[in-house]
Amino acid sequence: MDDTTPPTTTPNAEHDHNLPQTISDAEQRTLARARQRVSQHRAAALRIESRLRKTERARDTRRKILVGAAMIGLARKDPAAARIFLQALRTLEAKDQPAVKDLVRELSQAPEPPPLSGHPSPRHHQPRCTPRPPR
Repeated sequence: MDDTTPPTTTPNAEHDHNLPQTISDAEQRTLARARQRVSQHRAAALRIESRLRKTERARDTRRKILVGAAMIGLARKDPAAARIFLQALRTLEAKDQPAVKDLVRELSQAPEPPPLSGHPSPRHHQPRCTPRPPR
């Protein structure tokens, strides 16, 4: 008997006497179809995972754009926010600095807020609700 011939007996031959000794052609085809389905399902799972990663990257990019736009808008209106934003921009890596150079220049030229004095500005002094009438 050579190595390609299946064994005619098994270690538990007395218990396996009703089992076939070889796999039929039909069983081999069934096994091949099952393996093909497994392969197709794995490929489908990989495509779904890839699509989910792409969707999450797109969400993250959109979130960054929206937050950046909000921060730029605030920095253009509020000199104190502009200073904080400029500090954050200056922490970017050197390769990213050219992309924000014009924004850094714009925000650096923003007027400084007036110095704080001992008196609050009239805006902060206005009551938030109507005063109670005297009793």
